[in-house]
Amino acid sequence: MKVRNIYIAFIYFAIILIAGCSKTGNGVVNPPQDNNLLTNGSFEADSSGSLQGWQIFYEDTAYVNFSKDVPPYGGSFSVRLLNNWSFAGYISQSIVPQEGSRVYQLSASAKLVDPGFFENWGTMRISVHRYGTEESNKSLNISDTSWISVSILDTLDIYPGDTLTVYLSGNKGQFTQGYILFDLVKLEKVE
Repeated sequence: MKVRNIYIAFIYFAIILIAGCSKTGNGVVNPPQDNNLLTNGSFEADSSGSLQGWQIFYEDTAYVNFSKDVPPYGGSFSVRLLNNWSFAGYISQSIVPQEGSRVYQLSASAKLVDPGFFENWGTMRISVHRYGTEESNKSLNISDTSWISVSILDTLDIYPGDTLTVYLSGNKGQFTQGYILFDLVKLEKVE
């Protein structure tokens, strides 16, 4: 009888574990965590770096790549975006949010790497797009050279057809250099 109960408990646990993952053509992908409205905020799938769910603007790996430098609880990879005068590394992800006035929080772990002598930073931004035009945005520049948790809290009025877009980017300035790393990116509806 005890062996049967243990066997049933094991099967139940395995079903719960498997149900928490989703399978795509690219293999198992980290599902949204907790109340995260974004897909793949940890930038990894199938034991490697992944931008699944994110839109990339430059296919050149010099601008957008992965790093094994991660924050505590950050898994194995973070995304690495180039700080560059002509083209900064840049990714985004858009969602269709619920209509109405709601409070959203965008949070991430971030770190600046090899910033050089001049002021450097990376940026995370949340924007509302209405009829293809950016209606509002709120951004935060990150210039810490150790892993830091950062967040943006904003009340957004969402109308039918609006999209909510999260942008992560390196710095685009004349004397910029180095990279910005992001990991554990979350967008949550607070209210």
